[in-house]
Amino acid sequence: MEAYWASKALARSTVQEFVKKHNPHFDYVALLPSVVIGPDPRATSSKDIVEGTRAMVLGPILGNVSPYPMVGVPIHVSDVAKAHVAALQPSVPGNAEYILSSDCPEGVEWNAALSIAKEHFPEDCGYVAASPSFLSPLGGNFPATSFYPQYAAS
Repeated sequence: MEAYWASKALARSTVQEFVKKHNPHFDYVALLPSVVIGPDPRATSSKDIVEGTRAMVLGPILGNVSPYPMVGVPIHVSDVAKAHVAALQPSVPGNAEYILSSDCPEGVEWNAALSIAKEHFPEDCGYVAASPSFLSPLGGNFPATSFYPQYAAS
């Protein structure tokens, strides 16, 4: 994951250096999405479904524990796509960066997936007594961090 984050930072600084050095005749618009969540049509197996940021959404349900608090301001992949189209409009100021995130300051509480799963899918949660396999172990922990201290989870 560190290499992915580093590549994003390097790409951003490289664009800024290019514009400063070459003063091109065109504008650029940089879209900086926070945590992108949503369906992935390439995910065709149960293993694929729990990769990437979907692992954050499903992590608590699957019994996974995050070693550090996760940012609680995701954005849906369809909203990222809409932002890319909107960025092409002449009314959008160029040579600028735009952060794409959810618009609720209290953010997302990733562990809420546990109570949602238990409430809406009780028959699918927990170990199945008649089978050595299980449907969903629950019990994971993905604490969320907030950029606004007044909304920080206790």
